[in-house]
Amino acid sequence: MDIQKLIIILFVILLFNFIFYKRDFFSPAVIFSFVFLASAIDLYLMRVFWNVAISQETINVIKWGTISFSICFFLVTNISFGANNVLSFRISRQNYTKLEIHQAESINVSKGLVNVVLILHVFLNLFFWVNADLAKHLFTFTFFPAYVWGYVFVNHIVTEKKCDWKLLFILILSCINVLLVGGRGDVINLIVVTILLYVFMTRSQNNGKIKITFYLVLAAFVVAFVYFFQRIGVSLGRDSGKFGFWEYFSIYLGAPILNLNTAITRGMSTGNVFLSETFYEFNNFIGNLFGIEKYIYRTDRIFWTSSNGLNVGNVATVFYDYYHDAGMVGVILLSGISAILIGILYKYSVKHYNAKNISVSTILYAYAVFLLARSFFANSLLNAFPYTFFKLAVIWWITRIVIRKIDIKQSI
Repeated sequence: MDIQKLIIILFVILLFNFIFYKRDFFSPAVIFSFVFLASAIDLYLMRVFWNVAISQETINVIKWGTISFSICFFLVTNISFGANNVLSFRISRQNYTKLEIHQAESINVSKGLVNVVLILHVFLNLFFWVNADLAKHLFTFTFFPAYVWGYVFVNHIVTEKKCDWKLLFILILSCINVLLVGGRGDVINLIVVTILLYVFMTRSQNNGKIKITFYLVLAAFVVAFVYFFQRIGVSLGRDSGKFGFWEYFSIYLGAPILNLNTAITRGMSTGNVFLSETFYEFNNFIGNLFGIEKYIYRTDRIFWTSSNGLNVGNVATVFYDYYHDAGMVGVILLSGISAILIGILYKYSVKHYNAKNISVSTILYAYAVFLLARSFFANSLLNAFPYTFFKLAVIWWITRIVIRKIDIKQSI
């Protein structure tokens, strides 16, 4: 069966990346290949329900896209310019979640500022019930800075070995804020990025080692997430109740590959804008900013159904956008570009990490790794670049300035 062939190919690629990058679960190359393997396994387990039939072209798209990412990530993290701009090459199997921190003390934020932010979040949660429309706009100014508060919260746990309950409460209220306006995905973003920041800091403080307790807690979190995923969707007013538990979860995990196959076999209509799907968000931003009508358009997506008539949503992995815009060449080149982007962000976050301050580049890297992990679902990384990345960097930079009282006695 073709889906079994795809699983074997992805497993081999994952195994190679896992061994090469020193069994680092959080290496971008490992994450990229793992999420597609998990998606393919889910599709195989649900093959009867979805009436699955995968074409060879779909297998080739996923295979070469994953291989291209793995190769380009290897190259960008192992090629550098030495003295006199001489190109040098070395195989460096470092931990790609270990920042070069030897010892750092806790970031001490003004208690008064923490109290003000805490009161603001409580006020906004209560204000939502008074004027929901206005609260939606105000949430923007409180939710995105929560990534910085997550950074400070994690820093406190890693260095002080204890939880700052006020900071935790701010993060919880931030999640409630965005859930009130239906932003389930934004909550997942914040939680996962905060977990990644914890991984980065812990490995840097403990010589790259993370206690088994963390993995047990993470596994429990994943189980809880899977269990409550559909229920949260129902509570937000989505039609989640029309599907069984595993059927609903498969719409998000395995069905995107099925949608990719459907799009490839039926054919895709190309737009009149260069890379219209890959950089959809940025193109529309430019179009609205400068009034260029050509760049203001709707995404070329449809609501797919499987061969037995079941609704499988309108996402089709990151490779849909790449294949739509430039065929197999686009899959290989754009997968490589995304790997290069991740590699550069990693190098930059390592070079500019400063324990005396809040590192915006580190938060950006963690955010980019999470977007990369969503590749089995949709094109999140390149679609967010450069507009969303720039917007978030500005918001986080301003938040860092506001959190002005930082006192770390020992630097790197």
